[in-house]
Amino acid sequence: MTEQLQEIGERLKALREIEEISQEKMAQSCDVNLADYSAYEKGEKDFSFSFLYNAANVLGVDVLDLMSGDSPKLSTCCMVKRGGGFEIKRRAAYDYRHL
Repeated sequence: MTEQLQEIGERLKALREIEEISQEKMAQSCDVNLADYSAYEKGEKDFSFSFLYNAANVLGVDVLDLMSGDSPKLSTCCMVKRGGGFEIKRRAAYDYRHL
């Protein structure tokens, strides 16, 4: 098991849990058996591109985001000092800030 496979597996598991999808449902949606899916999440089995593509579609992220972790949905928290967050301009009536 390589570190890269383990990291992808951790992202896969985290996203699945965020979306509240069971392992059984993910395995079925990705057209793999439950044992193989579980091995993917543990980083014990190398991913095929078709599996990653199907998993990304089910989870609502891009394949590259799943592989690299460069997605807002996959990022962890960070510390931002008061007044230091960047402004997000969405609607004129509201003041959005990155916290």
